[in-house]
Amino acid sequence: MEKVSDNCRLYLGGIPETKSKDEVWKTLIHCGITGIVDVIMYKSYRKNCLNRGYVFVEFRTYVEAAQTRLLHKNLILWGQKMVIEWSVPLPSITDDIMSKVKILFLRNIEVTMPQESFELLIKDIIGNIQLEKVYKFKDYAFIHFLTRNDAQHALELLQGNNRSLIN
Repeated sequence: MEKVSDNCRLYLGGIPETKSKDEVWKTLIHCGITGIVDVIMYKSYRKNCLNRGYVFVEFRTYVEAAQTRLLHKNLILWGQKMVIEWSVPLPSITDDIMSKVKILFLRNIEVTMPQESFELLIKDIIGNIQLEKVYKFKDYAFIHFLTRNDAQHALELLQGNNRSLIN
């Protein structure tokens, strides 16, 4: 079994897509759940005004998260039984690892933008920086560069760009 003693985050599934982050947070507090530091909610791919049907709940400590998972394993909210599981912990990334990264991740891209149009837009913004590969899926993309320096330069150009890449 995987060691989770440093994990302070739970996955909570079964959230109605129309609920906001604040509504979820207030409802959890109303149910007696304490120690919440953050509720992380992602927007739906289909409609920006909806959520994806789940959230991640961050607690101050592992103990508070573990107690919540144990004490509220049969939690029912909005007439729906919730799924409460451990979230996969975020990996620890060292400076050495980061110094080798040459792939940029972009999110909140217009879902309906075709791959080819997105790639042309990226090439237009970054100019003569060579790309290895561009992969766009739904509302996110990975842009692969030949070198770390190319990726850093492209990031600066993309951040300074005033054309709308995202919705």
